[in-house]
Amino acid sequence: CCLQSLCCTSRSLELAQDEAILTTKQSITGTVVTSRVPYANIQSVDSKNVCGCLALLEAGELTKPPGQAEGQPMQPGCGCDAGLVERIRADLQARVDVRGNMGQIKQLEKMMTKFGDFAAELPLILDKVGADTSYPPSQQTMNAVYGAQGPEISPPSEMPHEMPSQNFPTRSFNVRNECQNLCGFIGTCGIAGCLKHEIVLEPEQVVTTFQNNCATSIDRKPYAQLRAVDEEIVCC
Repeated sequence: CCLQSLCCTSRSLELAQDEAILTTKQSITGTVVTSRVPYANIQSVDSKNVCGCLALLEAGELTKPPGQAEGQPMQPGCGCDAGLVERIRADLQARVDVRGNMGQIKQLEKMMTKFGDFAAELPLILDKVGADTSYPPSQQTMNAVYGAQGPEISPPSEMPHEMPSQNFPTRSFNVRNECQNLCGFIGTCGIAGCLKHEIVLEPEQVVTTFQNNCATSIDRKPYAQLRAVDEEIVCC
């Protein structure tokens, strides 16, 4: 942004094959700080609009390294180029979806499906070669393989989990706090307008939107990054 230019500071972002590289250069002191963050470590990529015109981008550990109390969002140009911020967000989000946690989960689901198909064909293969296809194997089979002192196999207490994942429909909820909305409207003499606070449950992530006439914040977080979902009741 302009403030960084006045301080002779430049920031450049490179989207490599497996990681994002953010380089910060300070011309006066000659300091160069390079941050390399794998796409799997970027929890979410969010664009925000502040004061009606300022556009900034937050990208998990890329803009807020672990241990830092406050992050340093990216504000390219004069800080008001919302179109450029959205293009960067879309490109980075696409890489995070493919190479990040959600992409890895999808790959694991494909592997589980292939393993299930192989497990269904395995008894047919064993039957053709005359092998014992029962599971768990009988004690006679265990003794024939391991001898009289072979281990004892007890049947499983419950059926194995056969549904590794489930496709959920997209659902949206209006979670606006009316008291907060009223206070914001009166406190700004109606300039901020009504608050929009919405949660959209997508198949792979939850999207939280805060929006009024002065600011917009969209937070995207994969379900794998949600530590817990808790309910609290206060006063009543």
